[in-house]
Amino acid sequence: MAKTVKFTIGGREYSLKGDNEALLNRAANDVNNIYTKIQESYPDESISTISVLTALNIAEKSINEKQQIEVDENYLVEQINKMTDYLSKVMRYDKFYENE
Repeated sequence: MAKTVKFTIGGREYSLKGDNEALLNRAANDVNNIYTKIQESYPDESISTISVLTALNIAEKSINEKQQIEVDENYLVEQINKMTDYLSKVMRYDKFYENE
């Protein structure tokens, strides 16, 4: 059941409905932390500029994480294929010597 969650980002209060209150709070906290860091680095920028920079920062982080997941998945597939090849060779070797 959707629950209304209140949170603050950049000093402004927001309300959002969602099923996972803990996840919404965590997401809001992450966004607020990034927003605050950018705002401190660029104190003369407008709220809209800070918001866009925050969104771009989050998007870049998401893309980097997706790319890392792809690299990790490819590595795991490669390792599993190596293990499968090794086990196939061992099984063929064992079958060869069983038949003698």
